[in-house]
Amino acid sequence: GTGIAVSERAGLDLEEVRLTENLRFGLWARDAGRAALLRCVLSGNMGAGAYAEGGPEVAFREGEVRENRGHGVWVRGDSRIRMTGTRIRSNGENGLFAEERARFFLERCEAGFNRCGVAAKGAARVRAERCAFDRQAVLGLDFGGGSRLRLSSCDVQFTPQGLALQCTAVVVADSSRFTHLGRGAV
Repeated sequence: GTGIAVSERAGLDLEEVRLTENLRFGLWARDAGRAALLRCVLSGNMGAGAYAEGGPEVAFREGEVRENRGHGVWVRGDSRIRMTGTRIRSNGENGLFAEERARFFLERCEAGFNRCGVAAKGAARVRAERCAFDRQAVLGLDFGGGSRLRLSSCDVQFTPQGLALQCTAVVVADSSRFTHLGRGAV
């Protein structure tokens, strides 16, 4: 099963909690649920560390999402995810994956050793400020469909390819660096 599920209009506040080795997800947020995780660890789950669908709001602060067999965090629908000072490492799929109209707001986060640091499709939006995306297995950032990415003062480095864009995806980057890449930035 799932470590903790929050749905409807329920609220959840966790501090220094470990959601580990669950058969599905560490955290499952749905509908209008709200979750705030402070210094929590989501690791070793058979699916995603966290999965959000519908329209929940989830905030991660100073935690870790690591070594999950699926995505580190997978969001769909109108979900809103805010991550501050969080490490997303060594997940079996993408560190962060957004689809449909989901939103990620990342600040001072580190993503490394995933298949891809951040991937998005559909009308998903990602905004990253002062983040590092390094040492991914395949891609630093992968955006398709009509997804949008805004990078500000971020580093993408030591990855076979820094950024892949498909369809009508758009990236706006300022004061960011793409360095030490195998096949180039785009």
